[in-house]
Amino acid sequence: MNSEWSLEVLYKGFDDPKFAADFEKFDGIIGKINSLAEGINSMQPKEAVMSYLTLSEELSLTMMSLYMYASLRSSANTKDAEAQSVIGRLMAKISGTTRADTVIKKYIAEIPMPVPSRTQLHSAANSPASPAPFICPMNSSALTSSFSMHL
Repeated sequence: MNSEWSLEVLYKGFDDPKFAADFEKFDGIIGKINSLAEGINSMQPKEAVMSYLTLSEELSLTMMSLYMYASLRSSANTKDAEAQSVIGRLMAKISGTTRADTVIKKYIAEIPMPVPSRTQLHSAANSPASPAPFICPMNSSALTSSFSMHL
């Protein structure tokens, strides 16, 4: 039985070209998210949401690989200054998306939701096999108040 574990499945080291490429990719995705926030008001809602979801997923997966490697290295050797430095740089870079993330989420929250007719409500209530397609947990309070005003 092998009692040692290896992180080489992720990266060969911080000097691994794959690590450098992923770090560069991470920077690029952050730039794209910031650009998306700047131009989001001129986009169609579907395009904006799809772009955000795609970029968010790419950012999460890339950051997870980079962070996991640095964190596991740090766990194996708490005196690994390079691992701590990389973790700090990742955290600083991800905090650079806070403003953009707030702008984008505000835009998404303000996308008008269609108010279903009484017929749609009645059909949805009497059809247990198909849940109502208009319920959106992101903005359910606005939806509830819209129902109250139109009933």
